[in-house]
Amino acid sequence: RGLGDVYKRQILGAGPAGLQLGYYFEQQKQDYKILESGDSVGTSFKTFPRHRTLISINKVHTGFDDNEVNLRWDWNSLLNDDDVLFKNFDKSYFPHADSLVEYLKHYAEHYGMNIDHNQEVTNISREGEDGLFILQTQQGTTYQCRKLIVATGFRKANTPNIPGMELTECYTQVSVDPDDYINQDVLVIGKGNSAFEMADSLVSTAAVIHVISPEVLQFAWETHYVGHLRAVNN
Repeated sequence: RGLGDVYKRQILGAGPAGLQLGYYFEQQKQDYKILESGDSVGTSFKTFPRHRTLISINKVHTGFDDNEVNLRWDWNSLLNDDDVLFKNFDKSYFPHADSLVEYLKHYAEHYGMNIDHNQEVTNISREGEDGLFILQTQQGTTYQCRKLIVATGFRKANTPNIPGMELTECYTQVSVDPDDYINQDVLVIGKGNSAFEMADSLVSTAAVIHVISPEVLQFAWETHYVGHLRAVNN
């Protein structure tokens, strides 16, 4: 198919969600295309988390031989029937983010997924109530599809509405070199994984570290919500 042709389905984002859906489309021999803004799959994991340790566990040795049971301790592998598993790329309990990038790349290549890289979608429109989706990219390419699935994940930092926030440094850009904080007083706004990831990294160099937010600190082991503070950071 040439660029601009009509696809039955298109997926925005070649991260874990987009690739997992692509896998099932491949298995069912469905017509689809994945659009990825970066030059490879898993682009966001090349940057985040900033200190490069994932919060998802990777328990390789469980004492069980049942693959279905072992998946309970494998939070990084995508589903498949060919033993294409993350444990072959990293055996750490809390693995390195670069290992996930390599795994996702291998997964996409192994299943020959239909992906166009370096395509930043800037505009989405639709022709009529039941018409085609028209996608235009920053690179000047136009795509058309009948069904559109957005799998881009979080795209913007959560910036609280506080006067003076423009004077602060955001997690997405702040230095992660502990030596840049020697003997400094540091205030971290937020009590999630990113906040404590940053605070933990500065214990050896910062003079004082304050972590604040309006909410009570919530632990994932207690709430069973993975977005709350994970064991690697608490």
